[in-house]
Amino acid sequence: MLGFSRKPQKPSLIMIASAEATTQKAMVKFVGKAGHEPLAVENGAGALAAARARPVELIFLDTVLSDLSGVDLCSRLHENVVTAYIPIILMLEKEQALKPSRLMAAGAIDRLLKPPEKKEALSKIKTGLECREHWRNMTRQGVNQEESGESEAFRKFKIFLCDRLSLPDLTRAYLSTASPEALYKVAGRLNINNRQMAEFIAEFGARPYQDQFDPEDVLAGALPMPLSKYFHLLAVGSPSGGVILLHSNPFIPRFDEVHKLLAAKYQPCQLVVCDPNIINLLFEGPEYREAF
Repeated sequence: MLGFSRKPQKPSLIMIASAEATTQKAMVKFVGKAGHEPLAVENGAGALAAARARPVELIFLDTVLSDLSGVDLCSRLHENVVTAYIPIILMLEKEQALKPSRLMAAGAIDRLLKPPEKKEALSKIKTGLECREHWRNMTRQGVNQEESGESEAFRKFKIFLCDRLSLPDLTRAYLSTASPEALYKVAGRLNINNRQMAEFIAEFGARPYQDQFDPEDVLAGALPMPLSKYFHLLAVGSPSGGVILLHSNPFIPRFDEVHKLLAAKYQPCQLVVCDPNIINLLFEGPEYREAF
């Protein structure tokens, strides 16, 4: 998992969502031991209501609740702007230990094995709250706000693409009206596929291109899921150290701001272009959902 740094702050409200009394009791004790306020709930409905009504900073979520599965609750939390930026740590049985990529696909930043042990639980509490502060800093910068318009770089890229593909005037005119968010949607009209579009982006920006990554290297927690999806941005560990930011569209408004925030925190930080379908598989591929 990623490392964070966090200044000492007042006690945080931490939710423990579990139908298991022993798990709840242990986590309530550990949260209090860490100097924070525990909020115990037994089902998904109660967790959703509490997370929307109270300033919850971190959620420890059991994968099986009385009314919802853990992954379903994750999805619902991410659908609401009030709760989408609360870090979630899944509480799992040992045989359920998941790869980082599957945790991120579910919307979680980390896992805690059951029955929870004091040392590990305290470590996860610390990491989870540091992640929350990291995400809060990002939202303070306004990177969670969608913004329309196109940059000078995007206008130059469209001219570059027209020249590289020798597009006829009618197709050039069509491309000139495309927004950054619709870039891959127009690929078919240009008689190229998503991979070719990504390769052109890499060529234009003089950035490396790769078409695969090891799911074990995914760094859950670098970005809240809504931002990762919106920017088509995925942080993975680099074999040589540091972080690789896989991305497919650097022209989406505020992308540069997100990159600067991540580059300031994780060094070295390299931008690498990839096919958007590769990133989509992480969030939409059935192999990840089947883990639950």
